[in-house]
Formats: sequence, C-alpha cells, structure tokens
Amino acid sequence: MEPFDLALTGGKVFFNDNFVESNVYLRDGKIVSLTCDKLPARKVLEVDGLFVLPGFVDPHVHFSLKLGPHRSTDDFFTGGRAAACGGVTTVGDFTEPCSTEAEAESEIERRIEEASNAYVDYFLHLTIANPSMDPHKVCEIALDHGITSIKLFTTYSSSGRRTDDWYLLQLLKVAREYHVTVMVHAENDEIVEGNVKASLQEGGGHLQVRDLPYVREAITEIEAVSRVASFAQWTGAKVYVAHVSSGITLDRVATAFKDVLNRTLFVESCPHYFWLDQTLFSGDGGYRYAVCPPLRSYGEIERLKGHLKVGNISSIGTDHCPFNLEERQVYKDRYESMPNGLPGVEVSFILMHTLAKQLHMPLERLVPLFSSNPARIMGLNHRKGSISPGKDADLVVFDPEAEWTITQSLLHSANDYTPYEGIKVVGKVVHTVLRGRIIVEEGEPMGEAGFGEYLGRGSSGDA
Repeated sequence: MEPFDLALTGGKVFFNDNFVESNVYLRDGKIVSLTCDKLPARKVLEVDGLFVLPGFVDPHVHFSLKLGPHRSTDDFFTGGRAAACGGVTTVGDFTEPCSTEAEAESEIERRIEEASNAYVDYFLHLTIANPSMDPHKVCEIALDHGITSIKLFTTYSSSGRRTDDWYLLQLLKVAREYHVTVMVHAENDEIVEGNVKASLQEGGGHLQVRDLPYVREAITEIEAVSRVASFAQWTGAKVYVAHVSSGITLDRVATAFKDVLNRTLFVESCPHYFWLDQTLFSGDGGYRYAVCPPLRSYGEIERLKGHLKVGNISSIGTDHCPFNLEERQVYKDRYESMPNGLPGVEVSFILMHTLAKQLHMPLERLVPLFSSNPARIMGLNHRKGSISPGKDADLVVFDPEAEWTITQSLLHSANDYTPYEGIKVVGKVVHTVLRGRIIVEEGEPMGEAGFGEYLGRGSSGDA
C-alpha cells in the first residue's frame, strides 16, 4: 500500500457528533480513512489522549477592515495565523459595503486580491449598503463569484450603510429563490440615532465609552432582531443574525420564532458577550472594550448562557476586528470617533470550551457550533465542517485538560492587547492541519503566507 501523507494516531476523533477512538489518514489534502488499523504514512502525529476535532469555521472576521482613517490590525496573514493557532482553518470575511453593481464587482475582485497572503482558507460575504441595485442583480453578482451570503445593516444611517426594511424584504424574497443566505447586523436605527443625538447634547458634543450601553441599549437589538425574524418567517428565506449580544433577544426569538429557529433563521453570538460585561466601559480602560453591539449586563449574560446550553444559538463567530490601544486611547473622551471591534479569533474555542465546562455542557454539543453548523449555513459542508472521508483534511488536535492563562505575549495576532488578559482557561490547541498540511505544530505556527485558498461556495444549507 502506498503510504499516506499524514496520519494522526491514538486520538479520540469527533465523528458523527460523537467521539470515537480511531486513527485518521490523509492524502492529497483530503481525509481518506478513519480506522483503528495502523497503516503506513510518511509522517505520523501521535496524539494519544487528545481530541481530534474538525477544523473550525469562523464565519465572521474583519481582516484589513477600513474604518475611516483606521484599518484593523490583522490582515489575512496575521489574522489567519492567529486563527490557526486557535484551531480555525476557515474564516468568513466581508467586502467593503457596496451600493452599485460596479462597486460590487470591483470590490469582490479587490478583496480576493487583498487576501492573496491568506494563512487559512477563506470565503466572502458580499456587503451591501443602502443599495440602488435590483435584488436579483445583487444575488446574481454574488453567485457569479461563488458567494452565497449577503450582509447588510439595519442601522448606521449616519454613515450611509443602512438598508431600509422595504429593500430588505424584497431581497429576502429573491434570496430564497436563489438559495442565498442574508446576514443581518440588526439594531433599531431610529432609537440608536436618537440616543446618540441626546447623548451628544448632554456630553457637550462628545460621547464617552461609558455611554455605549445606553446609546445602543438592548431594546435596539431586541426590536430589530424580532423584526428581521418576522421577515425571515414571512418569506421563508435563510437569515443569519450576526453577533447577538442580548439574552432577552433570544428569549423573544426562541418563543416567537421557534418554528424557524435553526431551520431558516440562524443566530450567531460571540465569546465576548459571554465573558465580558458592560461594567468594563466605566473603568479607566473602557476604550479597550468598545464593540458594537456593546457588552451587556450580567443578567443578560446569564440569559445568553442559558440559550447556549439549550441549543438556541446556531454558531459562534468572533467578529474579530482588532485595533491597537493607541488608536483607541486617543479617542477615549470622544467615543464617536473611536474605531470599534475586539480581537478574539485565537481564543474563541478555548473560551467557549472553558464556559461549556462551567455550564456542564457536553463537548459534543459545543463542537458543531464551530464546525458543522457554520459550514452548512454558509454552503461549505461539501468540503468543511466534519471529519469524514472525502472532506478537506482540516483537523484540530486539542488538549481538553491543559490549564493556562490568556496573556497577549502568548498570542499571535498583530494586535498589541487582548481584552481577555488574565482569564484562566482550560483547553489548548496542540496542532492544526489545513488540507493535509500542518500549519500549527506544538502550538506554534508553521504555515506560510498564501497557502490559504479562496472558497467558492454552493447553496447555503440548513444547520
């Protein structure tokens, strides 16, 4: 028998949503065999006592994102390197917001070129902003480039990014026809803008970071997500609600829309909404935590944990969007000009694994939120998201018992801080394999710029 390219032996493999003792054999970038037999291989990773998980899919990152004069610190190389060290082998990034057909065509091509140094595989969401395009044309342009998800905002009218409800409803009707998923950043624009105006008047023309939970109060998300869910239910289109922060939002969704939740309506949340709370905005370093939607109260977090445990959250994204401290600190007394976003792609699974242990939530229910669920929702399940013969050989070797403390010096992002500094966690990524190649070995990156591939996608599927 011709030797396999790589074998992982002695591990507990996550297969069909359960852990089985098996060896995994890889050839030509694909998973070829799962068996207890010892077969010849050119390279062997002995992973006795460790878990072998599918490569994680983070459907929500912002590499090289331009916000006014600022650009997020990580590009497709440094961000992908950090992702790989956290077990993420595929990321979903975004085009810049587009309003016209010409903008959409050129921006997709520009973004793919910008990602030529990608460390891990990636796909794109086509982002639209107050579009003048016919919804049919939006879907056709996306599909022509292998894109099956379209991102829009129900807020940010002040910067011209808001898409109105009429257009959203028409797009959903068309998206169902084209089998395209619509991703929504859902906040009530009128309330946000009214709160901003009132806070600016009270603050002498400037906002403070501590104002964030009140400017973008939870009702802005609760109402907007409920409205978008109604549209999803009405049209039957697949809708992916990004970065849900409020436990009350999920109270409403799980009650009123349980017939479509995790069928055609998918809810994403992020680690920072489980681990960080809004009291952090009031401290001297509150600018470190500026993110939209904002961090919520302890009570909201506890509600969110409850929904995680019972399965009302479809996937975990990171919304990884880092900016260095100096870029934030200079605006600490004029929040309205501060770039928002948090790093987190490298520690996402570790944080949620630690939380799952605290909640007595089985690992078998956590892993799909990082793998098979986002792969199916985003139209990647023909290649990604599970360990089975014929799929891409994307694997994570994970030590579930390793205890350590998160600190910036141990991480691989180009950013200069982590909002999770000092948090004690359980679990560590030992090796990461992308399409049969080891890109992280013994916790250290071993890959190269440009190995990551652009993933054209098929039709989005159910989680």
